[in-house]
Amino acid sequence: MFEAIECHKCHGTEGRADGPSHPELKDEWGNPVAPANLTKRWNFRGGRSRTEIATRIANGVLGTPMPAFLEAVEKPEDIWHLTNYIVSLGPDSPQPATLVTVSSVKDAIPDDPAADFWKKITPNNILLEGQVIVDPRNFNPAIDLVSVRAVYNDKEIAFHLTWDDPSETKGDGKTTFPDAISLQFAPQQPTGTERPYFLMGDATAGVYLLRWEQGKGVSELSAHGPTKLAAIPGGEASGKAVFKNGQYALVMKRSLAATGTERPSFRPRVFTPVAFQAWEGGAGESGPKMSLTSWYYLRLEEPQSNRRFFIPPAVALLTFAVLGLIVRAARSRAVQ
Repeated sequence: MFEAIECHKCHGTEGRADGPSHPELKDEWGNPVAPANLTKRWNFRGGRSRTEIATRIANGVLGTPMPAFLEAVEKPEDIWHLTNYIVSLGPDSPQPATLVTVSSVKDAIPDDPAADFWKKITPNNILLEGQVIVDPRNFNPAIDLVSVRAVYNDKEIAFHLTWDDPSETKGDGKTTFPDAISLQFAPQQPTGTERPYFLMGDATAGVYLLRWEQGKGVSELSAHGPTKLAAIPGGEASGKAVFKNGQYALVMKRSLAATGTERPSFRPRVFTPVAFQAWEGGAGESGPKMSLTSWYYLRLEEPQSNRRFFIPPAVALLTFAVLGLIVRAARSRAVQ
């Protein structure tokens, strides 16, 4: 049904607003308009309930390229079948995280973002907003959510990021720019509550960026503001990205222990400040024109000890031994 009435031409095969017609869509007044990302129902302007979705499918949306489909389906109940399919494409809410949990693993961490290894790691959904503090401001950000899976072993830490983007863009440097994403940290672990300015630091306190850019790969940067970035020599980071059906999946890795003062080290049980930035180059986002977050925290979980397998049986044996001594003492007193 979804393909029969050509929903995929605008909304994409998996509903991520990446259909082949999406660059050409305009509203009634000739302004470019993006199709809805059907996997993010919380962004639906007409409402996210089944009744509201069915109403939009049946009657269309005035002033937009979204037509009425009531006459296009064979039976009226097909509208409800299509509604149920759309509801199945994503959750009712983004279920945002407040803490990025980094799981401890013993095995090697795969570079491939599509590896089954990553499916076993719980994602942390991070909401992003448009940067509206300095020019050029981004009042209509294209990227509003990044799902973060993070793990570490005894040598390195890895971040698996997924985010929706309607097109894979390397950019022409004029109207479009390379897609990109970055994780931001303080260069050294803060000892108190003071942190660098969240908008890529400032002249007095810089930040460390672990950044991926389409066509360039992963790099490490030092920033003292959104326009004052410098590459850190002797790169220690690596990564791999894939793009499919309107979604990027990226793995970035680097060593736990860092060299120099421009890179942070990561330690278990420590709350480390982290922030995120993302750019949809196909929408003209570059430099300060981006999506971003304020500071979050990430925490490396402590490696699980084998003691958890031995302590419960030991406690049980000790309990029985004490009970045995109590019973024996009671019997001795009874005999006397």
